[in-house]
Amino acid sequence: MKRFLVQTIFFGLLSLSSLQAQLFAVGVSANGYGTYSVNPSTGAATLLSNFANPPGGLYASSLISDPSLGVAYETAGNNSEYTFSLSTGAVLSTAPLALPFTGSTGLVTNAGGGLLFAVGESSSGWGDYSVNPSTGAATLLNTFVNPPGGFYVASLISNPLLGVAYELSGNNTEYTFSLSTGAILSTAPLALPFNGSSGFLTNAGGGLLFAVGESGGEWGDYSVNPSTGAATLLNNFTGCFYVSSLI
Repeated sequence: MKRFLVQTIFFGLLSLSSLQAQLFAVGVSANGYGTYSVNPSTGAATLLSNFANPPGGLYASSLISDPSLGVAYETAGNNSEYTFSLSTGAVLSTAPLALPFTGSTGLVTNAGGGLLFAVGESSSGWGDYSVNPSTGAATLLNTFVNPPGGFYVASLISNPLLGVAYELSGNNTEYTFSLSTGAILSTAPLALPFNGSSGFLTNAGGGLLFAVGESGGEWGDYSVNPSTGAATLLNNFTGCFYVSSLI
């Protein structure tokens, strides 16, 4: 299975609020671990709160948010789920996860309603789960055959409004899951290699995905249909990115 972990010295960023146009970050600085409010237009970062170094650090690519509840979640190296306040940065709770949804075996994403959705590998094989971040309890929803090449675990994203999650397999196929039942709703080979080395996808709303990736040595962004894998080029530009930071 492909493993693309972002080291904890980097920040994980995510949307704080579409109205405030702010980002929320958890990262390491000279002062230790802290949470920050970040202005994406200027890059200015305001420290919200400091907290003790979690055992094993944090998997930066696991940082996700639920702005409707005002919280963010991140998985620590000791397989505990941290819940943060988006407004104050305070650690609201920590809970040991019942299954190892770490950076190497699976990650969690927002399922709405205070729950998380996970795709991961356990001793019984691959499956997807409903996870309670306050208790760490994981309820198996569905099991399925290991996809060719496994999954790029950091590619797991969700659209709670549509009740679906998406994840990219090692053979460049986009899987669509039901957040409620865990069933695989569709699989589609992607027209371009939006994998862990050249780009990732994020939710664009309306059943579409947005991708930033490299094709033929040139960077561009794309609108992607997860049901068919079709990619429409939107724009070309010069640059290089931490692909798992796309939100």
